[in-house]
Amino acid sequence: AMSNGFLLSMLSPVWRAKLCGEIGINGGKLLNMEREDQSLFSKLVALGCGESVSVGSGKDSPLEELTKLARMADRYQVEAVQGDVEEAVMDRLTLESCGSILTMACGGGLVRLERASRVLARRDFDQFAECA
Repeated sequence: AMSNGFLLSMLSPVWRAKLCGEIGINGGKLLNMEREDQSLFSKLVALGCGESVSVGSGKDSPLEELTKLARMADRYQVEAVQGDVEEAVMDRLTLESCGSILTMACGGGLVRLERASRVLARRDFDQFAECA
């Protein structure tokens, strides 16, 4: 999928560094996103532009897709999206979802989600153990 380099540079300092390269070197660069889920990438860019997107329409549940979006937004530092997506995941944080959110958040830079999941699990450990 082709995206406008200027737009991507505005959304993410990571993308800006990859697209612009070193100072004084001419020539446009391509951003290789082949390893990324193209549907998630498109949704991340759309969210960054202020558009609404639907989640959970593919193979992932809405919670799984939101968590993957949060991880991608964190990985590429798309600040316009990070807070809102994390907030949407936090809104779905229950004892039943706590374990899967914790698993998806660990090691993915989603410190706030990881911390909230751990607090909930510790607070209601007996119930959490029954759900897990």
